[in-house]
Amino acid sequence: MIINVLKLLNDETLNYEFRLFQDDLKGYGDDYEGKLDENGALVKGSIKKLGATEFLMKFTLTGVIVYPCARCLTPTPVSSVFEFEDTIETDPGTETIDMVPYVEECLFINEPFKVLCDEDCKGLCPSCGANLNQEQCSCGDESDIDPRMEALKKLL
Repeated sequence: MIINVLKLLNDETLNYEFRLFQDDLKGYGDDYEGKLDENGALVKGSIKKLGATEFLMKFTLTGVIVYPCARCLTPTPVSSVFEFEDTIETDPGTETIDMVPYVEECLFINEPFKVLCDEDCKGLCPSCGANLNQEQCSCGDESDIDPRMEALKKLL
């Protein structure tokens, strides 16, 4: 989303609203775990000219973001509302501001540390990789214990 700021006067505010989809995002790539759902995210805010090259940008991002569960990797939708406010500097004579990098930054800094599909998620079997929420695996016997760790077993 490109916003034309050329005609903004000092202390004048321009309101905007647009919907952003996953394909529009490009900046953080693999560093960002979440993906916008098929409905995208609604970005609603304002930009105010503070000086010749300085703008105050504020917006609220609302949408559903799908993260992988930290234990079993199941896609987990999370309803999200993020607030963003920043003062940005532009080059003299700048006519437009691309909003996508700022939306990406907002998503990145608000990414949750850990998302669980359920508080009681059992995760994946460390041996065979089976999702223990959906099936019971038979590889859980204790004969597969690393011989170097055998001494620790005696402490239990």
